[in-house]
Amino acid sequence: MSKNTLNAALRRMGYSGDEMTAHGFRASFSTLANESGLWNPDAIERALAHVEKKRGSPRLPD
Repeated sequence: MSKNTLNAALRRMGYSGDEMTAHGFRASFSTLANESGLWNPDAIERALAHVEKKRGSPRLPD
């Protein structure tokens, strides 16, 4: 799912760009996952890392 899809949904729900953005979900998840203590912090950051897509490689989800 792209950030534009999430942002459009947030706007339809009445949130402005100043109140909430798709990137805010990443930050919220990182905080919650790290505070839970259930996962290694490095694994959390790797799962949330921005990965560049390479030509010829399998498609990665947005």
